[in-house]
Amino acid sequence: MRRITSPRSPTALPTLVLTAALGSGLAGGCGPTVTGDDDPAEVDAGAARPDARGRADAPVSIEESPDARPAPDAALADACTPTWVPLSVNGGFDAGLAPWQQSGNVVFAETAMPILAQAGTHAAWFAGVNDSTDRLTQDVVVPATATALRVRAHECFVTSDHVGLDDLFTVTLCDGAGASLEVIRSASNLQVEDVCNWTAATWSAVGAYPGQTVTLELRGTNDAAFPTSWFVDSVEVEALACP
Repeated sequence: MRRITSPRSPTALPTLVLTAALGSGLAGGCGPTVTGDDDPAEVDAGAARPDARGRADAPVSIEESPDARPAPDAALADACTPTWVPLSVNGGFDAGLAPWQQSGNVVFAETAMPILAQAGTHAAWFAGVNDSTDRLTQDVVVPATATALRVRAHECFVTSDHVGLDDLFTVTLCDGAGASLEVIRSASNLQVEDVCNWTAATWSAVGAYPGQTVTLELRGTNDAAFPTSWFVDSVEVEALACP
């Protein structure tokens, strides 16, 4: 019997081209000149405007330059806001085993475990008995736009072995040929207590592996005496990528 004690771009304004046939002398002011004898209401806004010497300017025309509005920046038009995209499925093991692959007996109903599942009714239980190695894998396809990769999960580790580094738990990312890309989580029995509680964990990868098929491998190993139990639930592989 196992005993577990537990920012906004400014819009370009049209370029204004002012053309005027001016007589010799200085150009006039910004509006009609109103003298003390003039009634402002009687000023003809469409008439030529006298300058300071009484000369009349030709009417001023305003043209919009055909190049006033630049074309949109293609790079800005294609920009996106990356979000965390889920890549794995059945992380709570409640929909059966697929698409996970296991070596050894790993996925259990909580009625067959010494602790309750973190969520749902199933969890992964690695090792737990002497001289054992259990392995659980799932392949995921990383988006070509990915810039980061992580695994979120809940873990609960408990041991009866406090002498020597004997029992290990690892989470590894592998390539399509099964070769290790990197280990993103490792723990030993010397880091584990006699009791455990479910704890949220995030295992972040150094590489993003955009456009690749990556295998997530979880592995628990015990030596010949004083076993350690490695419980994992609610596993989610995520990539930071443009949707």
